[in-house]
Amino acid sequence: MAVSTVSRVESGRVDPTVGMLHRLVAATGQQLVLSTTPDDDAPPPQTVAEVATRWRRATARGAADWACLRAFTAYLADHPGEVHAAIHRPPGPSGSAMLDDVLAGVAADLANRADLPRPTWTRRPRQGSTGERRGGV
Repeated sequence: MAVSTVSRVESGRVDPTVGMLHRLVAATGQQLVLSTTPDDDAPPPQTVAEVATRWRRATARGAADWACLRAFTAYLADHPGEVHAAIHRPPGPSGSAMLDDVLAGVAADLANRADLPRPTWTRRPRQGSTGERRGGV
């Protein structure tokens, strides 16, 4: 790589591409590794579907995202008028039968507290659920 290219990157006159970064790092005998992490400044999930989606993505990275569920319930505590919109539509599978059951229970409780009808999707067992108590958490 030309010295002038390195100089432009160092001075901030050029924003390097990922390919250029790869070559720069390789020239130092290192390997470029990119990863993503959850954004702590991301807005809280506003629907059960968003909670399920974030959970599925987090567990794909190897970590359960219980904070997402907490942020969801805190959001609804601050925005009680949003409860119906937040729980009306059923979420897609989260990848965890336990979380799917928890979301159904949370949605039913939120509906009860807001004096709303319980969403029909909370009344039936999720696919793969026997309705029996399962061990483990």
